[in-house]
Amino acid sequence: MPDRSSILDLPYLLPAQAQKHVTHNEALRQLDILVQLSVKATDATDPPALPLEGDVYSIGSNPSGDWAGHDNKLAAYLDGTWFFTTPREGWRAWDSETAELRVWDGSVWATVTGNALVETLPQLGINTSADATNRLTVSSEATLLNNAGAGHQLKLNKASETDTASLLYQTSFSGHAEMGLNGSNNFSIKVSADGSAWTEAVAINAATGRMTGAAIQSTPLDRTEGKVLSVGAFGIGSRAIWYNATHNMNDVRALCGMIGNPMGTDVPMNAPTTNGAFVGFCSSIAGVRGTQFLVETTGTQDAYFRADNNGWSSWKRVVTNTNMVGTVSNDSTGPSGAVIERGSNGNGDYVRFADGTQLVTNSDAPITNSPAPFVGTITKIDGDKLWIGRWY
Repeated sequence: MPDRSSILDLPYLLPAQAQKHVTHNEALRQLDILVQLSVKATDATDPPALPLEGDVYSIGSNPSGDWAGHDNKLAAYLDGTWFFTTPREGWRAWDSETAELRVWDGSVWATVTGNALVETLPQLGINTSADATNRLTVSSEATLLNNAGAGHQLKLNKASETDTASLLYQTSFSGHAEMGLNGSNNFSIKVSADGSAWTEAVAINAATGRMTGAAIQSTPLDRTEGKVLSVGAFGIGSRAIWYNATHNMNDVRALCGMIGNPMGTDVPMNAPTTNGAFVGFCSSIAGVRGTQFLVETTGTQDAYFRADNNGWSSWKRVVTNTNMVGTVSNDSTGPSGAVIERGSNGNGDYVRFADGTQLVTNSDAPITNSPAPFVGTITKIDGDKLWIGRWY
């Protein structure tokens, strides 16, 4: 039978042993140190100048003075001298200096709790195992981070701008979506189909707040399906020069949307007017068919439209309450003025239509002279009181 216990190193009483009380008292002294263990300080290296009876310290590395050579042991001041005990893994001690409960893990006194709160744990796994990289891991149906009476913030802090602070979404531990600060201070959202190749869908510039990325239209000619319209990139409200290098409206058919055109300062070719205009485009089949709609912002503010089916039609002016009645006119492309014109002269009252028809009437007496400008055949009705013909 050994002379001392294997765990607390207490001396045993042996048969026919003289002065058994000495051995017994030594065991009691050891128990007095270790039972309900409380230390004045952890990792101490210098013995106190005036220790008190019963003081216990946890010695750190390379101690000095009376503690020299007793690295990582417990030192108890009893009967005017220091007694040393080597701790075993799993022993617990209360650190009265920091008000923390500690446990000896075989190399250091690790903190278990302080002021009833868990602090400075090297890693923690809840319903799963943690590791050196994922020091906090949780395995559950949900994780709730609740407020303590007001708001609540979840903070992800990185050391420098080139580092990453992000939320990574995974399927079977393969990443497929990530949002946060990836290698810069610009906020970005990235996606991946295979967890290897990534596409930056949206990036928000930290300085300007402007967005770029694969999900945002980049240029006026960008007509990729599913992209988000942006002002300045073929979006509503843009005043970008939308047309191509030749400034020819006939060459623009592959766009779909609405943008503004500063025609007052830079008039494109094949426009129906030289006045400033708002222009809309809509394309249907792979840039082959489309429509153009234009409204003047100055002058008469007329509206025009035309269609493209492997070739542009002529511009057609929209008839409105402002150009229905006025001065009729006509050119090689057809009527270019009002639809109806009404007036009078010495020969009577007249009504002209945009198709060339003219009616001249006089209710008081027959018309004696041909009211110009009549061309072609003229029909006279009711004693020359109504003349019907063409004005061009």
